[in-house]
Amino acid sequence: MDFHSLPNLLVQSRRQHGNKSFSSNRTSCPECGAKRAFAEYDDGSGGYCHSCGKTVMYNSTKKQGKQMKKQQEKSQLLQTITLEQFNELRSCDDSNFNEYFGELFGDAFNKHCNDNYFLRADDYGATIFTFIDSQGFIRNLKSMAYKQDGHRDKVGFVLKIKEKETTIPVFYGYRYAKKGKYDMIKSTSVKKHYSQCLFGEYYLNSHNYMIVGDRTYKYDDKTPVILLESEKSVLISSFHYPSVIFLATGGTNGLTEEKAEILKDRIVYIMFDNEEKAQLRAEKAKIVLTGIAKSVDIIDIFKNYKVEEGYDLADILEQQAILRGEQKDDK
Repeated sequence: MDFHSLPNLLVQSRRQHGNKSFSSNRTSCPECGAKRAFAEYDDGSGGYCHSCGKTVMYNSTKKQGKQMKKQQEKSQLLQTITLEQFNELRSCDDSNFNEYFGELFGDAFNKHCNDNYFLRADDYGATIFTFIDSQGFIRNLKSMAYKQDGHRDKVGFVLKIKEKETTIPVFYGYRYAKKGKYDMIKSTSVKKHYSQCLFGEYYLNSHNYMIVGDRTYKYDDKTPVILLESEKSVLISSFHYPSVIFLATGGTNGLTEEKAEILKDRIVYIMFDNEEKAQLRAEKAKIVLTGIAKSVDIIDIFKNYKVEEGYDLADILEQQAILRGEQKDDK
């Protein structure tokens, strides 16, 4: 699947409903309560819900006025990445991440990252993970620097904030230039009115499909969902096991109720990292999903492997590929 097959990414940033125009930003519907479904009209007169299909018009009462103000405040939290911003980014082939893992898993892996997950890179080799929601909107971008050996560069990015040098290993947004030793970045954090979703959430929409090799994989609400912690793990795991849907919570912040709602009535398996803190996060995620998902179970795959603390499914697949390569060289 190429970039141009994304139906919702190719629309204009302003949309029409009848003679009313509205933005692509979504809030909770005041009528049915569905989150990320209600689009307010530009003139502030009301809005349209893409979930229940109802048009809601505000009246001039004090109660409705407060409700309207509340909805407008919420809408500021749902900015999306524009196509212009996205198209400024480079192919993921130019990143250290894909140079290493493309060599390890083959060119098909880089195609998988580029075509199925719209992975990108900045001009200096850092990887940019693209967060696309189930409706096809680019909710956020996450930049992470990798070394040439495929490991995270924990120094990451060097910034100058209020005349003070600061390093950050990862951030929401992207680097657009360098000024001497310092990185110039565009932030897409919550403070900048951008929101987040689960990485890989795009495939929870049954209209979307994945092509790996010469096979096409389609999903529905009965397809098992495996919840991982990192975006890297989703890319590698889905390349090897594309018949299930892999999602990432995005790291140590874990799974929030807002992110979890998209998993309503789904069959979910939690497969977090091999460390004590990660298992505590897995238990917390299970509590959040209980009552939302159709079923939720924690899977401990590490009892069958002797692996280092902190390893995840992607690390196991990487080590197996390295071992296969060494065995091949010995022959």
